[in-house]
Amino acid sequence: MVSSNRSSKKHHFVPQAQLRHFAVDIEQRSIFVFAKESGRSFRTSVLNAGSENDFNTVSVGDSKWNFEDLFQAVDTRSARLIAEVISRRSVAWLTADDRVAMVDLFATQLLRTHFSRTTPKHIAEQLREIIRQVGYDPDQDPNMALPSDAALRLGAVKAFLDRNEHALALLRLVPALYMTSGEQRFIISDHPISIRNAFPYGDIGLGAHGVLVYLPISPDLTIVLHCPTIVQRYELAAHADIEPERKARMLRYRDAFRSGQPIEIDDDAVSDLNLH
Repeated sequence: MVSSNRSSKKHHFVPQAQLRHFAVDIEQRSIFVFAKESGRSFRTSVLNAGSENDFNTVSVGDSKWNFEDLFQAVDTRSARLIAEVISRRSVAWLTADDRVAMVDLFATQLLRTHFSRTTPKHIAEQLREIIRQVGYDPDQDPNMALPSDAALRLGAVKAFLDRNEHALALLRLVPALYMTSGEQRFIISDHPISIRNAFPYGDIGLGAHGVLVYLPISPDLTIVLHCPTIVQRYELAAHADIEPERKARMLRYRDAFRSGQPIEIDDDAVSDLNLH
């Protein structure tokens, strides 16, 4: 970490390089934002979007430290990678090193957002409330104390430095591109990674069978990491005794996995992804 007076106060939890792909002007300086709390949509600068002043600054005693620069290497490497994916509109060209850089971006983006930062405190608050409802005062137990702001920020540093476990889980997944085919467009949020499971019995752990991990990279492209079990089902579709329309769709996905070319999805599917 470095002293906070040597670095910018405006810290992005979604990199500017990624936000620029969703810009509304040729210079890529402006972006439209929808604030869920107020229900208001407005235009703002890419510099201000997906950021918070001193978000990656922690005060310990009389010292104030800024860890924003920890993300610089990931942001620089991923900016080139995503720009190349958008330009080529394919993932077939990705090398082994590119795959590692891609999952590092996914892992980092999972851990660096406001949602990730506040979740531990939210869980602690819920646990304290449950304990209180059964007649025990959580304030009587030091182990039940809410984490301090400094602890949460230092925890974010530790999570980022220990992100290899997330990256390794993501590395087993198979990347593909989803592309819009109608009028709907992908949106990016302040917590842009979303996770689903293709199977009704599956959970959303990164190691779960059937897991799908999404990251929008432009208004018409989203990178989706697929569990190998999903890809295997598409490979077996040609010999499956299933309804012809469904088989044709599965074979279209199978061919896209093989070629690295985008998979076109309709407006309903785009809208569904945007809601998550």
